[in-house]
Amino acid sequence: MGELTSDEPLTLVVTPDEDRALLNQFLEKAYLEWSDQPHRSLGGQTPRHAVARAEMRGTVGALIDEMAWHDPGLSRMGRAAFDYNRLRAHVG
Repeated sequence: MGELTSDEPLTLVVTPDEDRALLNQFLEKAYLEWSDQPHRSLGGQTPRHAVARAEMRGTVGALIDEMAWHDPGLSRMGRAAFDYNRLRAHVG
């Protein structure tokens, strides 16, 4: 109760597991929406539609690999915050 009446700012402690879970939720929403958005590298096609064409699968895979390489969890916690195999399965 004393913290609520103090003039000092409150301290919020987020555990590494909570941080990873929050980041995972954010990335899941962003990446699953990404699969249905037109992409310039895919000639304006969505990743979900582009992956249906054999000649585009490698490009879609490379884009997902790049996202995995830059996963913000790697710099924050030393491990990926999102399972990119879920995105690969979602895209097809």
